[in-house]
Amino acid sequence: MPGPQRTVTAPLRVCRGLGYDQLAMVVAADAVVRRSWSQGRPAELLIPAVGADGAARYQFERELSREGHDRVTLGPDAYEQRAAAFVDQRMAAVSEVLAGLGVACSLTEVSTASPEVVRASRTAFVTLYEQGLIEHSQRVVLGCPRCRTPLDRLDVEEAQLEGERLTLSVTTSDGHELLVETDAPELLPGAVAVLVPAGHPAAGGEAVVPVAARQVPVLESPEDTAVRFVVAAHDVDAHELVLHAGLPMVPVFDGSGVVGAPGPLHGLGRYAARAAARQLLVAEGVVVAAQPGLEQVQRCGCCGSVVVPHLGWHWFLRSGEMDVGAGDAVRDGLISFVPSDAREEFLAVAAVRRDWCLSSAVAGGVAVPAARCLDCGRLAVETEPTLSCGGCMGPLTAEQETLDSRFVAAVWALVLGGWPQRRAAGNDGHEAAAVVAGQDLAGWVLPAVALGLRLAGTSPFCRVMVHPWPTPVDLHAGSFVDDTIDRRVRRLALVEGTGDLTTAHLAVEALDQPEAACGDDPEAAADAAAALAALGEEAPRHAAGRLAAALRAGVPAEAAERLRAMALPILGE
Repeated sequence: MPGPQRTVTAPLRVCRGLGYDQLAMVVAADAVVRRSWSQGRPAELLIPAVGADGAARYQFERELSREGHDRVTLGPDAYEQRAAAFVDQRMAAVSEVLAGLGVACSLTEVSTASPEVVRASRTAFVTLYEQGLIEHSQRVVLGCPRCRTPLDRLDVEEAQLEGERLTLSVTTSDGHELLVETDAPELLPGAVAVLVPAGHPAAGGEAVVPVAARQVPVLESPEDTAVRFVVAAHDVDAHELVLHAGLPMVPVFDGSGVVGAPGPLHGLGRYAARAAARQLLVAEGVVVAAQPGLEQVQRCGCCGSVVVPHLGWHWFLRSGEMDVGAGDAVRDGLISFVPSDAREEFLAVAAVRRDWCLSSAVAGGVAVPAARCLDCGRLAVETEPTLSCGGCMGPLTAEQETLDSRFVAAVWALVLGGWPQRRAAGNDGHEAAAVVAGQDLAGWVLPAVALGLRLAGTSPFCRVMVHPWPTPVDLHAGSFVDDTIDRRVRRLALVEGTGDLTTAHLAVEALDQPEAACGDDPEAAADAAAALAALGEEAPRHAAGRLAAALRAGVPAEAAERLRAMALPILGE
């Protein structure tokens, strides 16, 4: 017998607090499920909750600091217990908010921290490692100096800071003067080469890097039109170039954003080192010009700190081939998208080949299922941890890193279909639809589909609905959880995607008192009824928008009763 139709949302990062966009996504998904109920079809809503991520640790440690405690003063055991209790409290608070909006769903039942998801995540890692898709290598990754964890590109926000661009005069060994611009002089101790455009007369010579007082080669670069320093340990592209050139790596900053390189800047934080480096450059007499400008930076999405790319050993998934396979599956019609243009957005994201850093350093996360032998150095990657090496029987020490929470959340979608107990994670005869935000196409839908196809042989979703929000998406969510405001008004505003409670209130008021509404538009009523009938097949926002517009325009009193009944999935009563 077919099971209930499942509607799932993108994972909620409960410790960050719910924003307008997350509330809108969840209520839109709830409306889809309620529409199925109104038609007598069994359906269920599943909302995965992510508790162990960078945001959770940041918020928890802020709370501890207000109490005068930290990891050291509490001790490791008490810290872990308090952290787990903190996540449980945030989970309960979010559940209460959703219940206030009429959303009936238990977050704890579908948490990504459940034992089933933890085991499946470790199994997925080991399987991909055995397939040669995961490797442990030294690369440059984005790192937050405050959270002290590697970050995915989706976990950072672009920003600008007031800065200064310095033009430095560097003389080569054969007498050529190079004018090199930099807005990060604190990185000069890590420069291992100077790049010049192809055909430049200084190519092939050597130059002394200011501050570092180190002689480095001058290399040609067909892709560069300006002269620049190569700081391989803190630049992804430069790192690849240096590997091919056989040059050394010279890290400047450690994971906490402090200069670890020997020299006059040692022990300084990033911006203190920048000020000190500038003074040294002036003292050396190599500053030709200094102009104010805007520096392009990236901030951690959890704490807002400016991230520092740095060199480290981490686990990487070669996901490019998997992503392309997900795109091919969509072209073959395996997954439908609502609205239809979301399909093109998905394909555009799937076409971007990249390696995925699976390493994280979040307390309470899923441990990387790997350990290294202290005697022979053998690496053991196993779903179930063991104490001794399979080669020499020496003691194993487990990896200290945890798996990226996005990876665990993607595996959660596979667990819904029965993986890894069943090779093909089918949906037991029911359809699975995902209701997500636009940014979730890259952050969750793509990895879930790619992993599903690789590991389970099928996609965890047959349909993806992208629910749009107004701009900006960081609308204050307080009004939408205010129990003194009619729940129907809040739900209509969320599903309609306008964020405008005033217009939603006018629509609900017209529904309650149709005889008082101005206008008599049977065509608007028919249009709204048709949109409501298609709720679930078309975007929830489409139905809510047509309903609100018809009600505000004024519909015949005899049509209001029918609209009131059809609008129950959106209004929640």
